[in-house]
Amino acid sequence: RRVPVGHERSDGNDGNDGLGTFVDHKLELKALFLPNRQGTTVSTTRLAPRQALIELVRHSFLGNLGESVVGIDRRFERLAAIAEAVPLFRLTYPNGLEHLPRVREEVRKALKTL
Repeated sequence: RRVPVGHERSDGNDGNDGLGTFVDHKLELKALFLPNRQGTTVSTTRLAPRQALIELVRHSFLGNLGESVVGIDRRFERLAAIAEAVPLFRLTYPNGLEHLPRVREEVRKALKTL
């Protein structure tokens, strides 16, 4: 699927061309969210770095090209550095588009704790 993205760019273009544009300058990665669609409520749980590393390893895939660029031997080391530096939250939410406003608010609430 294609999802329009409307982030502001440094050249002043608001990016609302309907095709999706992205920020063209560096921004800090404040957190990662691991989606977990289940249950009937919306919640976030911050994972300890050890748990975060396990989830990053579980959900990362580089393939042959990625492994040749990053190096299979350095992959674990880099994921460990990310787990230490960037908070990882498990984001649990029920199925259905009607829950997206609550999901957005839960993400904002989690980011305010940082």
